[in-house]
Amino acid sequence: MMKAIRGSFLAAGIVALLFVVGTGPAACEVTPSQAEAVADAVLQRHLTWQLGGSSFEFRRSVIILFAPEANVFVDASTGVMTHYASHPGLSKATPDASAIGADQALANAQAFLARVGIPLQEWTVRSLKHFDHGTGGQEYEIEWSLYYYGVEMPAYLTVDIDALTGDVDDYIMVDDPLTIPIQPHVTVEQAAAAVARRMGFTHPVVDRAELSAWYTSDHPGPERLFWSFENMREAGTPPESRNRAMMAEVDAVTGEFVGAGIPMSMQRRQPGSKTGHNPGSKPKPPQKPAPVVIAHLQANLPVPPKAKPPLTVFQEVKLKTTGVGANPTRAGASGGKTSAPHGNTSY
Repeated sequence: MMKAIRGSFLAAGIVALLFVVGTGPAACEVTPSQAEAVADAVLQRHLTWQLGGSSFEFRRSVIILFAPEANVFVDASTGVMTHYASHPGLSKATPDASAIGADQALANAQAFLARVGIPLQEWTVRSLKHFDHGTGGQEYEIEWSLYYYGVEMPAYLTVDIDALTGDVDDYIMVDDPLTIPIQPHVTVEQAAAAVARRMGFTHPVVDRAELSAWYTSDHPGPERLFWSFENMREAGTPPESRNRAMMAEVDAVTGEFVGAGIPMSMQRRQPGSKTGHNPGSKPKPPQKPAPVVIAHLQANLPVPPKAKPPLTVFQEVKLKTTGVGANPTRAGASGGKTSAPHGNTSY
């Protein structure tokens, strides 16, 4: 159920966050020593940190810490860890009976995020994948999305788990506020057909389609509402070739084709280019594509007039510790609390 505040923090995370942010309206920016305390609390060990300076990641100012074993980014305003990477990376040990399974990888990732202070009850596991890098090690990559009335928010979590040791190898968190209305003016069928025509598909199929709020390419520029298509391809593409399938986005308000991840093998050949095309030959007229077959459509629901999106992790910390940020202004949603369905957990 969607709530104005997405749950309470677990003990380890909130103790560190309260220490960093303070308890009154005069609470100030996080210091490097406080950032180190947060990192040690999340990692459950003390490391010898060196200050790597500060940076601006997405919409947040962060403190960067380096140690021989890892580096972390800590949000400079709230003390929330937004990124972690271990050194030297994945274990190169020979796989044996100690290798963990997917369920244990997910449990380890959830425990890590609890220590960060992220309330996972409103997040949806989007994917859980195993990768075998040969001599480079093995890992599980777990991704979470956050949905509001079926629309993917400008937020995601990614945790990589070493499949041989069970340790967290990498973590990234983005949780931005929704600033745009989420009512599409273009249907999913219209958007999918536009992509299929552009790519020359005659019998297109797509694994997943959903509305998502994200940014233009000059992030952190304006947010836009997109129809996102995952693994669009020609019907009959064999499973071993589907890693070459296309990811595409269409502006859900204007219908503009925004972009696609198109492998070289699928890119259109231009007349006169060094691709074996005969400039003297007449190109075949494009065929009208058949209706797109969508395996899974993330349903988006009408948003009540007084509904408002959930607070971000950062807004929750400010609210819990200072009372500031309890009622942020957001386009397309205002007013009282709401309960809203969101995506299904699947992997």
